[in-house]
Amino acid sequence: MPESQLLILFLAIVQMESSGDLNARNGSALGPAQIQPAVVKDVQAWGHKASLSDRSTLNGSFRLFCLYTDRWVARHRLPDTPQTRANIWRHGPNSRYALRGESTKYALKVESLIKDQQLSWAKPNCLKWLNDRRKHNLGS
Repeated sequence: MPESQLLILFLAIVQMESSGDLNARNGSALGPAQIQPAVVKDVQAWGHKASLSDRSTLNGSFRLFCLYTDRWVARHRLPDTPQTRANIWRHGPNSRYALRGESTKYALKVESLIKDQQLSWAKPNCLKWLNDRRKHNLGS
């Protein structure tokens, strides 16, 4: 999936998980994408540098999201769609939702957010991050 699509998908997941709150916490899940410590541990086990503090920033969370969902999409040879990645993120890489491509309320809501081309649902801090990221990528 191209980075431009991944960025919008990630922001939709951030909206679902924390409404853009960088300090969101729910049990051991932390940050804008509500990342569990097990995700960081998996990414580290795969040979990538990652720390628990990465969960508290949009850049760090985006990187973890991409590494984690990329791995499971490839490993299970799943279609690389927003629905697949949303289901992996919400229900786990071995869930029937991810493996069978079943629709879930979560994935359908994420898809509905993505369809809003104006991103009217995105919080200002998330939109600033997205625009900064796009500018940086154009300058590279």
